[in-house]
Amino acid sequence: MKTPNYRRRLIQHQVQGFTLIELLTVMTIIGILAGLVLGTFKFVQEKAARSRAEAEIKAMEAGLESYKADNGAYPDNSTTQGLVPQNSGSPSSGYNTRIIILYRALTGDTNLDRRVNSTDGNTDIFGATATGGVAPKSYFELKPNQLLPAGGTGTPVTGIVDPWGNFYGYSTAGTLGDSTKGFNPTFDLWSTGGKVGVTADDFAKWLKNW
Repeated sequence: MKTPNYRRRLIQHQVQGFTLIELLTVMTIIGILAGLVLGTFKFVQEKAARSRAEAEIKAMEAGLESYKADNGAYPDNSTTQGLVPQNSGSPSSGYNTRIIILYRALTGDTNLDRRVNSTDGNTDIFGATATGGVAPKSYFELKPNQLLPAGGTGTPVTGIVDPWGNFYGYSTAGTLGDSTKGFNPTFDLWSTGGKVGVTADDFAKWLKNW
């Protein structure tokens, strides 16, 4: 008994499987879905990073207010006055030498060994030799992922970093009374949000206290 033509065609189609057009269609759909998922993931990551940076800036601000209440002034010297936010849009342009001053002031770890004890009394917040041998007061506790380089107790700290791995900016240039050299008359504290540049569009993406 012969197999009817329509059944032979059905069997042949089943043996052949998907056609090239069908495979390309499926692959295109998968590619579109993967792109949507990846785009959403990056958006969520970026939003989380910005929220974390904003929270860290507010926490450091609070620590600075406590520091000022005890010491009569914010951490300020010619070094912090020398960083001008308006023309320093790259974290590699001296952010580390300023934020390390803020680190010393907020944590009390003036010798940068990631612990606070009497040996820190021999160094001031600007890194100069001091006397006293008394453990400085700590105003803010930082997590290991907020510091560079990665390491445990004894690894010298080089600065406080934002969620993008860049140093935070800290400046007191505004105390000089020139509005082109600082945004606040007290201190400026910011993260570039992973961006580099000093255009109006760049500034709009910064996370800052002004």
